[in-house]
Amino acid sequence: MASPSKICIITGGSSGLGFGVAKKLLHAGDWHVVIAGRNLEKTIGAVKSLSVGIPKNSKVSNLSAVVELSSQKSVTDYVDAYVASGLGPVDLLLLNAGTRNTTLRRNDQGLEETFAANHLGHFVLTMLFLERKLIKEPGRIVVVASSLHDPTIMGSFEFDFDDLDAKKLEAAGTFEGGIMYRRSKLANVWFCYQLDEYLRTKVYPQVIQGGRPLPITVNCLCPGFVPQTGLARETSFTQRIMMKTILPLFPFTTSPDAAEAHMVDVCTRPGLANVSGKYFDKKKKGEESPSSAESYNKEQARKMWDVSIKLTGLNQFAF
Repeated sequence: MASPSKICIITGGSSGLGFGVAKKLLHAGDWHVVIAGRNLEKTIGAVKSLSVGIPKNSKVSNLSAVVELSSQKSVTDYVDAYVASGLGPVDLLLLNAGTRNTTLRRNDQGLEETFAANHLGHFVLTMLFLERKLIKEPGRIVVVASSLHDPTIMGSFEFDFDDLDAKKLEAAGTFEGGIMYRRSKLANVWFCYQLDEYLRTKVYPQVIQGGRPLPITVNCLCPGFVPQTGLARETSFTQRIMMKTILPLFPFTTSPDAAEAHMVDVCTRPGLANVSGKYFDKKKKGEESPSSAESYNKEQARKMWDVSIKLTGLNQFAF
């Protein structure tokens, strides 16, 4: 039996869009997909389900370690476990996992959990994978963001760097999980753009000066508005029913299958092999498109990078 030649890690791959993307990659053949999840029982169950009916040159697995992205220690332990697994560098790191809390929760560092999981956890995972040379050259990093990162749509919001623990919002009685989710998605886009710059200026400057493409690329995407995903799991029963049965009937929504196909396309399309630092929106027919004006604010993006370095202690990645 032929072994897969390509390896992919999908965070949040045990359910939702991550599960669907894993299934599509596996059935395309020649992929070893590693499912990274925070619940071992659920992750094992997903691996068993995904392994049914796949080509002989595909493989799906999980590590014995789980990854709770809101905890830096858990992320670091997961990276150590991946090294110990001996699987070797990945061709694709898909940063897909996302959470949207309806009530205020904080992680073990006292940071608001949605921001910690959706942004900081993926920041740590990516930078440690780069440092330990766990991403192949050529290789791809893809960040799943959202069009909701745009502060000017569906009600404006500000990114408050001084309230990453949400204590101001808590004191004012104005905590709203949707706003924290949107802030985390803006952080995702900033991370993508700053990581692209970091790779160009700090990791591969000679490659860029020589006119050659980046050996490792990073792009971000919006899969579209998919009401059926697990992001609605903390809403009321009525809201969950509406999200699963009524909203999908409206033309402004995206089906899970279409969203997953868009994600797979950005992750694997040969024509994007040398494209980096770009945003791909499902609503724009899956092609490169502008993100929000605020996402191009270089001062804010660099501040997000610097704050992430400070919060995680990963000073080796400072610009």
